[in-house]
Amino acid sequence: MPKMGSKPLGGTLIEGGQEPIQYPSIRLMDTEVDAIPSDAKIGDERMITGKVRVSEMGNGADGSRTARLEVLELYLEEKSKPTAAEKMYPTMSEE
Repeated sequence: MPKMGSKPLGGTLIEGGQEPIQYPSIRLMDTEVDAIPSDAKIGDERMITGKVRVSEMGNGADGSRTARLEVLELYLEEKSKPTAAEKMYPTMSEE
């Protein structure tokens, strides 16, 4: 999704047909929870669009790496919502 100067991370969070490994997560507190639609339920899948800022990057002595992202803007949409391309070129999605 090349928006806002972003680039795909590459790779996958699923290795060799095994169960997914630990996914990155976002924890919202207090008034930040207002970004979640009131009809959302645990287990719902939503599309997320947002703007983040890298606030920390680190390398551990054991070779592990860490990063912290600050969420500046966050938008959640229904998973089944049509993409921009589907809206602009509806006949292409029917093929």
